[in-house]
Amino acid sequence: MARGWIVSVLFLPIVMSGCITAVRGPAVSVSPTITPDAIYVADSSGRIHSFGTDGREAWVYPLADELARSYGRSSRDFQVQSLVAEGDKLYGLAVQLTGGHAGEVYLFALDGARLAWRQVVPTPTRQGRALAIGARALFMAGDDGTLYAFSLADGRLLWQHQTSGGPLGPPLVGADGNVYVVGAGNRLHAIAPDGRELWRVEVR
Repeated sequence: MARGWIVSVLFLPIVMSGCITAVRGPAVSVSPTITPDAIYVADSSGRIHSFGTDGREAWVYPLADELARSYGRSSRDFQVQSLVAEGDKLYGLAVQLTGGHAGEVYLFALDGARLAWRQVVPTPTRQGRALAIGARALFMAGDDGTLYAFSLADGRLLWQHQTSGGPLGPPLVGADGNVYVVGAGNRLHAIAPDGRELWRVEVR
C-alpha cells in the first residue's frame, strides 16, 4: 500500500498590507506575533519564520536544531509555545516533547535570524506559559502561582515572586511598568518591576 504525506498549510492574513501569504510546511504551532515591520510564526518542526508586511518571507531560523546542538539533545522534537517581539528582537518559549529531557522548557531570544541567547527555564511544572515584555525584563507566569522575571539582555533569572498557590493567567505589563496578573481565588495582583507586590484585590 502506498503511503501518502499530509502537508498542512496555514494561510495568514496580513492585515497591514491587505495581502495573504502562506507558511508552507508543517502546521503552525503558535499564533503570529506582529511588529510594525514584521510578522513572526513558528511551525511544528521548531522553525521560526519571519515575514515582511508585504507577505514575503524574510528568513527561517531552525530553532529546534540549534537547541538540540547547544544542549547535546538526541531529540530535535521541540515545540515553540509562545512568541513576543519588541523592535527587532524576538523572544519565546520552547518545550522538548520527546527524549530523556521531555518537558523541559527553554527561553530564547533572536536578533533577526541569529540566536542571541537561550536558557533553561527553572519552572517546577516544566510547562511553557505566555510571556510579557517590560522595559528590562521578560515576565512569565508559572503553573505554581509564581511570577518569574528574566533579563532581556541574557535571559538570566532576575527574581521570582510567589503570588498564589495555583496557576496564574497570562501576565500583562501596564504603561506604568507594573505587571498585572490574575491568580488563584480570582485575585488580581499588581507587581512592581523589581518583584515587590504592590497590591492584590479579589475580583467578585
